[in-house]
Amino acid sequence: MEAVEEEDFEEVTIGQQSIKLAIPSHVIRQAQSSNKENKNKLAGYWSAQILKGNPQLTHSSFADPVSLWFEVKNVILKKFNSPAHMQ
Repeated sequence: MEAVEEEDFEEVTIGQQSIKLAIPSHVIRQAQSSNKENKNKLAGYWSAQILKGNPQLTHSSFADPVSLWFEVKNVILKKFNSPAHMQ
């Protein structure tokens, strides 16, 4: 029997649009036990993935992709720094 990887879902508002953050639970656990630099790198990577998966965020002529990336990254960092997901 194959284990199914859980994803952690959270609805967040980014750039005045509601999106679903979906990050595998093992990534969150890994990040929580990492140092600040690795958390930052992981958050940056997952921020880019989430923006790729939600192209509607960057299609607005008013949308600054870098600002959106930082906004998503900060939400992810809060999740990584939260002990709520620790097992």
